[in-house]
Amino acid sequence: MMTINAMTPEGVCFDGLYLHRAKLMGLSLNGASFVSCDLRASNMEDAQAKRVNFSGASLIGVDAARAYLHESVFHHCRLNHTNFKHADLSRADLSDAEISDTNFEGCNLRGTTMLAHNLHSAHFKDASFDRHTILPEEFKPLEHGAILMEDETA
Repeated sequence: MMTINAMTPEGVCFDGLYLHRAKLMGLSLNGASFVSCDLRASNMEDAQAKRVNFSGASLIGVDAARAYLHESVFHHCRLNHTNFKHADLSRADLSDAEISDTNFEGCNLRGTTMLAHNLHSAHFKDASFDRHTILPEEFKPLEHGAILMEDETA
């Protein structure tokens, strides 16, 4: 078992660590790095994880419901069966991520790069996206229950 002796793990480098079933719910992880970590079956519910680097990490079966993941990076991540229900993934980058059966229900995907694998098997009911969201040309988010948000005007 690994114990982090810190008031907040903000900005901490966890790269390459085995953190299977980690309990990170409600923590402030802003600016942390989890490159190539094993975070399978971890709980990140309600975590504040702005600009976190998860590149190459395994987040299979992670519960990240309501997590704030704005501008976080998920390059080449394994996100199969991950729960992002009502999470904020705005301006995040999921390039080359594996998202089989991933739950994006009610998720904020505005400005997100969604050039991931197996988009058709993910759940997008009531997920919001905008004209800045980058999707594969063949993927039609409206057909999967997502909602197109118009740009806000001043």
